[in-house]
Amino acid sequence: MSLFCITWNRHCHHHGVVWHYCLDSTHFRRRFTLAFLPQTKSIGVSILKGESVQYVKLLIFSLAVGIIFQQLAIPHGLLLGTLLGAAISVRFIPNAKTSKKDSVFLQLVLGFSAGFQLVEYSLAQFLNLLPSLLVLLACLIVQVGVGYWWLRKHEKWSKLDSILAAYPGAMAAVLDVIDKNNASASVIFVHLFRLVLLTVFASFFIPDGYDSLEKEPLHYSFESISTFVLLAVISMVLGRWLEKWNVPAPYLLTTMFSCLIFSPVLPIENLLVPSWLMDAAIVVLGLLIGSRFGGITGSDALKYTRAGCICFVLVLAITAFFTSFSVSIFDAPITSVALAYAPGALESVVVVALANGFDVMFIILHHVIRLSVLQLAPAVYVLLKKLNS
Repeated sequence: MSLFCITWNRHCHHHGVVWHYCLDSTHFRRRFTLAFLPQTKSIGVSILKGESVQYVKLLIFSLAVGIIFQQLAIPHGLLLGTLLGAAISVRFIPNAKTSKKDSVFLQLVLGFSAGFQLVEYSLAQFLNLLPSLLVLLACLIVQVGVGYWWLRKHEKWSKLDSILAAYPGAMAAVLDVIDKNNASASVIFVHLFRLVLLTVFASFFIPDGYDSLEKEPLHYSFESISTFVLLAVISMVLGRWLEKWNVPAPYLLTTMFSCLIFSPVLPIENLLVPSWLMDAAIVVLGLLIGSRFGGITGSDALKYTRAGCICFVLVLAITAFFTSFSVSIFDAPITSVALAYAPGALESVVVVALANGFDVMFIILHHVIRLSVLQLAPAVYVLLKKLNS
């Protein structure tokens, strides 16, 4: 965030007193210096880009590490590399931090990505999968409950940190809730640990020699660009309104619902989020997560790693139990159900499904519903709390 200064030059005999009124996000300060100035009065406005320069340094270094990881074919290389680069940068670059605009951008892109996928499914397809989706919701409840119980009772975490860390996914909503409630960095660490383990675990199921499918180039027409812009404006206006109610991830919610509501009147079914825009969102997500590790010590990392590992094992065991239960009732292959119930790492799960010829649409729909429920749950909780008060 730029630092704005209003400079007022006032002559005093043959010298001038220069007053700088500087306003940033943390404090309001005044400083003055003596300088030789002409005997005139002038008012100037200057922008000190100290914090912007620090942000650019943070972005360049983090992005460079992410690109290196990606070129080395590391799973989730862009995300993990950017995250690692940001975590290192905040220790050496003073005042390096992200801004609220980064979170808004991330929520809009993720909202479009999920919203466009939901529009593709018909009501009949959704109803056919409804029994399996209900089992998935039960699996989510047990996952969150067991994770919360372990962190609260055995790790002695606070209630807020325990419930946020137990969330299997929905990182954008978790980040937004953390910002609003000043939750500790341990929550982010547990989510990161889960993401890394899931990614590594999924990579073992990718056949040797498999290369990701080439994506068809997107053709941008005036109609598609106009639809994007219109939905973005509507989502931002409604998101500002939800933000006043302290709803978590408001822009993500409004973007998803805007896609669903306006799909009958707008050509949304043919829209896709460009790959470069998703890459930009991944970089921003890495910055938002990695920049929070500046205050974590080595002992804290060891302590959080233990909690993250135990939570991952518990969540994986619960997922295996509900997968076995669904396979015994529904006519679905165990591999597709296991990937559909996987607690996160959607990109890795989709790659595994494509490489092995699994039912990709079945898997994606479960993950979209899971993420939608996880995004809606904290928002509904906050709204009900507001109404009751």
